[in-house]
Amino acid sequence: MSAPMKIIERMKNINSTKDCCHDENVCLSKEYNKIILVGSPNVGKSALFNALTDSYVTVSNYPGTTVGIAKTTTSIEGKNYEVIDTPGMYSLLSITEEEKISRKIVFSYAKDIIIHVVDAKNIERMLPLTLQLIEANFSVILVLNLMDELDKYKIKINIEKLGKKLKIPVIPTIATKEVGVNELKTAINTYRKLPQKQILLTYSARIEKKIEEVIKLPLKYHQQSLRSIALLLLQDETTEIEFIPVTKTFTSKINIIKTDVENGKSYPFLYEIALARQQRATEITSHTLSQQNSKKTSIVDELNELMINPWTGIPILIVVIYIGLYQIVGKFGAGYAVDFIENIIYETTHELTLGVSYQSNSVAVCPATIEAGSASIPRAYASGI
Repeated sequence: MSAPMKIIERMKNINSTKDCCHDENVCLSKEYNKIILVGSPNVGKSALFNALTDSYVTVSNYPGTTVGIAKTTTSIEGKNYEVIDTPGMYSLLSITEEEKISRKIVFSYAKDIIIHVVDAKNIERMLPLTLQLIEANFSVILVLNLMDELDKYKIKINIEKLGKKLKIPVIPTIATKEVGVNELKTAINTYRKLPQKQILLTYSARIEKKIEEVIKLPLKYHQQSLRSIALLLLQDETTEIEFIPVTKTFTSKINIIKTDVENGKSYPFLYEIALARQQRATEITSHTLSQQNSKKTSIVDELNELMINPWTGIPILIVVIYIGLYQIVGKFGAGYAVDFIENIIYETTHELTLGVSYQSNSVAVCPATIEAGSASIPRAYASGI
């Protein structure tokens, strides 16, 4: 398609097919299969949305740009899809209202394709959400966006090895330049979900036992994501998971399961589960990511290394405190600078001010002649008195 025709198609999409919903009752069509873009703020979801659909949403470098739900229909290699750009989310364990809306959409369309967009250079920090999506048995495609920034940090990612470890398609992209978008479209059309995914992450024996106990409860959720739902219930308040209908009896049973029998207190599932996911993410990236050490290091980098080393950092801190506080602030600031201001600037300014004021007052009060006894002093002499 030529460039002018491409622009015309984009304008048509803007005017006719794009829609944004700003509440939890998201108005999505039941006619088309869905492609749901999820990921942290500021990773390029909106730019990828533009590249996939030839439509535009507001693209900004500030986190949390997508406040509503941007959606449009598009055709990818002859198949029609509805593409949804969700608000930024860091985890399925939602905190903000935007994250809750994104989570609701993801679980409502669990059989559709979920594209997790991450910042390639921060993959280790963002991979726990990928593990959560895989754990929920969704059809996940991992998109490593901003690949052009890896060279700056001397980072290399083994895409093939990462895909084998996660058992999902992994596509590198530069969304703003539409690099890798065709490969992503092919991956979407040829995606074949495995009938039964292996569990990528096994938790401690205590947590695995609790997961089994929750799954045995009469959960009114008939999707394939019972393990993920059980983990959410162990970490979150049941009232906060809006897409799972619960009763008071169900809530009390969950609270009993979450209670530590040994001390009668609620067990910190949230911390332990999050730590286990992050450790698994670190393990995966340690085998798939490499960072080359640059031969040339700047002075700033060398200073950073010196200051974070306790053997050199503490002496540097002492020197900075001695020079910065004692010498500069104490001696120079309180001594030389104050003396200069008082003895030079203040006295000079004060003398000049008094001189001008004295002359002004003398001229103002002198009459034309001043009598001194029987003699009279002319005006010209009066001004000098």
